[in-house]
Amino acid sequence: MIDVEQRGHVSVFHMIHGKANALDVEFCEAMTARLEAYRHASTQALVLIGHGQIFSAGVDLLRVLEGGPVYLAAFLPPCVPPLRRSFAIPSRSSRRSMGMRLPEAVC
Repeated sequence: MIDVEQRGHVSVFHMIHGKANALDVEFCEAMTARLEAYRHASTQALVLIGHGQIFSAGVDLLRVLEGGPVYLAAFLPPCVPPLRRSFAIPSRSSRRSMGMRLPEAVC
């Protein structure tokens, strides 16, 4: 579902999940596992790209409609951690403002 390519200190996550990289329980669990694996790596940047002509269709609404409240109850818990982790990663400017010393090439 998610292939990772390392380019120096940049990790490129390739989403390869169906025709439209739609978010579902399995994809969110896979993303959480990948992000956790790279949490303490020497990666200085993470790039997320889609496979094919579509970045992502967003939430797999067909599965939501088919599964109803039961599916949503299973979908939301694994969906939230990757979003939180993505937005909780300090940017270069916020790391500078927090007093973290970074090489100029990174800033």
